[in-house]
Amino acid sequence: MFLAARQSWLYIVTGAVLLIALGAGTWQYFLYETPRQESKKEIAPQDQTVGWKTYRNEDYGFEIKVPPSWSSYTVVKEVSPAGSEFVYGSRKKSQFPWATYRLGIKGENLGPQYFTDQVYGLLTIFVFENSDVPELGVVSEVENTFNYYKLVPTDKKYFVLIQPMCQDCDVEDPFTGLRESIQVVMDTFRYLPDKTADWKTYRNEKYGFELRYPDDWEVLSNEYPGSTYLNLIFAATKAIQENKTPTAYFEQFRLNIDDPWQDYTRNISSAFYIEDSKEITGWKFRAIDSTLGLGQKRVFVSCWFDPEDPKVIEICNQILLSIRY
Repeated sequence: MFLAARQSWLYIVTGAVLLIALGAGTWQYFLYETPRQESKKEIAPQDQTVGWKTYRNEDYGFEIKVPPSWSSYTVVKEVSPAGSEFVYGSRKKSQFPWATYRLGIKGENLGPQYFTDQVYGLLTIFVFENSDVPELGVVSEVENTFNYYKLVPTDKKYFVLIQPMCQDCDVEDPFTGLRESIQVVMDTFRYLPDKTADWKTYRNEKYGFELRYPDDWEVLSNEYPGSTYLNLIFAATKAIQENKTPTAYFEQFRLNIDDPWQDYTRNISSAFYIEDSKEITGWKFRAIDSTLGLGQKRVFVSCWFDPEDPKVIEICNQILLSIRY
């Protein structure tokens, strides 16, 4: 009996010790682990781009964010014609034109040691046709030359972002400080949704191309059987209904192939820019001309618009981007 009582006390004491140990462990957990978890939430990385401005490019449908330190940035755009080399002397030539956008700061915003009107490059964005990228050796050249770059292939265009080389950048130079956020800027690059997804498609088997145009537009064709001449006018249905002659349509996209009366030495571009527009004699609207390559042929395209309402230029650029061979 004494042994049984002794065992009972032993069980009670053992149980009490276990309860005390369990309670102490629980207390230790909440004392140390809970604050640790809370501290993790407090040091969670924040979005560095909050408050940054957005640069949006409607010509090619993309946008990036730029930091406040780039607030005085400027954009210089260039177009390299078909047959150009990405690397000078490589003899690798493009089949199509490509566009270049250079974001930089003018010297007047950097300090007296800089040339006032010169633009010092912070970011360069190239826009290629997908098929030209391997032909020009773009990827290998970029990967072997630049420390900071971003390659963005899409279904329509191939975007290449690079930080231009700066041989004379000193550590304490104010321009060097502006370049430090380049990787974050590149990471904000966003290709915008395709605005032409629901548009109608025009396809021409004879010349081997297709393009998209808005649902509320119509296509007028002057293609004649047996001829090598093609003249297409894509215009807003409302404009067609309100006017009797095609030259009166203020909103239109024109495309000509093998037109012997056209001057193919005009500006070669892969996008329409309002500053390139010109007046049409006898009419109040303006037109922007460009030339594209279609195999061995030249394609003359133009965008006609009312200068009081130039939003149609964006539609023309979307049509231009949708052309497939």
